[in-house]
Amino acid sequence: MGANKMNKKILIVEDEHDVVKLTRFVLENDGFEVIAAYDGNDGLEKARTQKPDLIILDVKLPGMMGNEVAIELMKEPHTADIPIVFLTNTPGIAWLSLGIKFKELKDEIKHKTFLSKSCSNEELLSAIYKLLELKGD
Repeated sequence: MGANKMNKKILIVEDEHDVVKLTRFVLENDGFEVIAAYDGNDGLEKARTQKPDLIILDVKLPGMMGNEVAIELMKEPHTADIPIVFLTNTPGIAWLSLGIKFKELKDEIKHKTFLSKSCSNEELLSAIYKLLELKGD
């Protein structure tokens, strides 16, 4: 891609308002445009209409779970290749108890990474730069 990050739009799909506020602050201070959605259905709709360059997606969401959002996005040609950062406090093993086919989801999404909500700002930005093929400052 190599494009300037100032032109990059990131959609945060997260039901915890404090997490959205902090993540928005970090991303906007780094030059990204940020859109927020607070449940899975709204996130899916905004992904379809706003065409973000990357999605930060929580796993446990009201309405539609994060994995369901990702699966729906993969079905549509204009959203299938949007990179996804799954940001969650749910370890991979615990996904099984949620009825989520972790390995299937992990293998199907081409451009993705999984981070803990407790990750540092640098870890989050590094993952975003890698997925968007941007150079860090």
